[in-house]
Amino acid sequence: MEAIDVLYTPLDVPEQPEYDVAELRKWISDNYEPLSKYREFIGQQSGSAEPVFEEGDYPWDIIVPYFNLLGNGPGWLGGFDEKFPELSKYVFDAFGLDSEEVGAFVLLPIRQEYEGYGFWHRDVDTVGFRMYLDFEGMDDDKLLMKRTKVPYNKTDFIPFNVPITDEQHETFMQKEIIECKIKSRNQCFFLNNQRSIHVTYTAKESVGKARIASFVVGKFENNLEFKRSYDDLIVRSAEKFKDYAILWKKEGETNGTK
Repeated sequence: MEAIDVLYTPLDVPEQPEYDVAELRKWISDNYEPLSKYREFIGQQSGSAEPVFEEGDYPWDIIVPYFNLLGNGPGWLGGFDEKFPELSKYVFDAFGLDSEEVGAFVLLPIRQEYEGYGFWHRDVDTVGFRMYLDFEGMDDDKLLMKRTKVPYNKTDFIPFNVPITDEQHETFMQKEIIECKIKSRNQCFFLNNQRSIHVTYTAKESVGKARIASFVVGKFENNLEFKRSYDDLIVRSAEKFKDYAILWKKEGETNGTK
């Protein structure tokens, strides 16, 4: 098994520290507008679809608690590290990162009124380190995935963070829709943005429940030593959590890529 063949897996890292989810939701609400310029900057850099979507169609209230994309800070924003000291430390430690190696830490809480499917897309980062900080409706809600038709090394043919067109689905993506099984409502996981696309689903029963995903935007993609380290983590995790892991395979094959 190679890391490029792993499309999804919970990660074999230390468990998250305890934190008050209600306070986290309040922090997001209080800082959503004051920190909007950082959200807009990341959107401009990644080609985010948020500005072109009607508000009701975009599932996430994106907010950026940590920003250092340009290398001159400011670092933690809105007092997040003071409010959640153990969690802010864990964001780096869980993945073996130094704070200077992280360009941004981004929270993606599902909008409180949102129901139904988001849109099929791939994310901007190639590393794919993710965390659920809470997933209150994990028994009803879904994270769904599709494999590429052939083993592309990079999904250059699909732009970042914008809806996949019907033609792109037909040309590049396999038909099977795969459900990512969630191990826990506070899990770290890997999501492959090179050989797969994904979409979120929020059930009617879950409207208003907390679902807070997050990811790190790195400045370490070209660091070969670190790449070996996170490749090892991804493969080790997929082997440990084989009942959860999703592997790339050709359409019609019964076994994942070895």
